[in-house]
Amino acid sequence: MNSAYKILFLLENKEIIIAEVKRTDLVDTPKDQKYHWIFYDKASGSVEKLSFVSMNSSENLQERTFKQGELKFSESEGVFEGDGKRFVLQNRTGDSLPETVFRQICQYIDLLY
Repeated sequence: MNSAYKILFLLENKEIIIAEVKRTDLVDTPKDQKYHWIFYDKASGSVEKLSFVSMNSSENLQERTFKQGELKFSESEGVFEGDGKRFVLQNRTGDSLPETVFRQICQYIDLLY
């Protein structure tokens, strides 16, 4: 796997993957270039960067707001709601992505800059 990228959070179901990916090879760069929330559609293989707006966290619940929708998740599960759709997700943080998916996400982020 590409060591310049690290998956910080990983949530998925049969249809999608939502992951926070950190670029570890950048120093003294803005957070929006180091941290990327990615929406991956399994059926089409499309990758989209979610536009981060804000975050909130408590002991049991993490919340992230994006222009495309809102993600709420605990240690075991999460829900993403946006564009009139609702996805119930399993929190798989700590697990690995399939190599082809990870590579596709890394290539997408590389093209952003």
